[in-house]
Amino acid sequence: MKALLILILILSPVAAEQITASQFQQHCLKTANEAEASDRFVIMGKDGWYYLAKELRHLGIGQFWGENAVKVSRATKPKYADPLPAILDFNKSLQELGIHLIVVPVPPKVSIYPEGTGQSTEGRLDSMNATFLTLLKDKGVDVIDLAPVFLAKKSETGAPLYCKTDSHWSGEGCSIAAAHISEKLIQQDWLSKMHRRLYKKTVKKVTITGDLVTDLKGAPKETLQLGFITNDKDAPVEPRDGSPVILLGDSHTLVFHSGQDMHATGAGLPDLLAAKLGIEVALIGVRGSGATPARINLYRKVRSNPDYLKGKKALIWCFSAREFTESPGGWRVVPVVKK
Repeated sequence: MKALLILILILSPVAAEQITASQFQQHCLKTANEAEASDRFVIMGKDGWYYLAKELRHLGIGQFWGENAVKVSRATKPKYADPLPAILDFNKSLQELGIHLIVVPVPPKVSIYPEGTGQSTEGRLDSMNATFLTLLKDKGVDVIDLAPVFLAKKSETGAPLYCKTDSHWSGEGCSIAAAHISEKLIQQDWLSKMHRRLYKKTVKKVTITGDLVTDLKGAPKETLQLGFITNDKDAPVEPRDGSPVILLGDSHTLVFHSGQDMHATGAGLPDLLAAKLGIEVALIGVRGSGATPARINLYRKVRSNPDYLKGKKALIWCFSAREFTESPGGWRVVPVVKK
């Protein structure tokens, strides 16, 4: 994600006592609106936590599909406001090609770590996301809802599941996501029949300057534990276009994998999935929105190489859940292959 030119709004508690999920969502929306009205894009919370204002907006904006979509979406064209038709069409198109779609939205950081806002609240805070993901499941889309998984793991591990100073998950959060995604695929007949490799995992500490604080004077640094995956030549595992598994999405598919401003090489979601599955994955990751641009890149890939989808069995679509409302490009229906 490109570093933002930011100002910081310090969150102040609205009440000392514990508040309800609904009150917390309202507070998030109010805080986001106040920040954006002052051209502020990053919110500084307590104990070193930083949040994207648009992530707080998404959490508090309410229902974002159906007739209500055009009222709340940041899509510049109203016809692309509703994510539901685009996701259902994508699932149908892949099914017709014999490819299993797995949708993996990354929960808003503030919904897992609300304490950074100075509020006291419990339980699931992204109720609209939960309802929407249930709707997708009811309509035949395979979805991994990471929010309850993360909330449960949060109480088990001392390591944060998100970076405090960055807009992405931490190495721990990424590893948990990789484990749950791989569970969907590990028992599949096609995978059990493949030659699978053993990869080595080495845990190292890495100090980063997160993308939410890059432009701050004296920007705070953050130390993470990452699991680096290497092959039998001690080299990083490179994505492979010929893999039966495609990993598609936003920068959550690139962080800790592609180096430079993504903080590390060889320790991201593509690498951890390769270690879990025993095979490399094909990667189509974008640094912008994982909603429409990522699917356009897939379409272009198929147009330039008609054999690209040959042998493909699964497509993992991983993107930030805030994209349901915050993507200016919205949710276009994009074909997988030329019709």
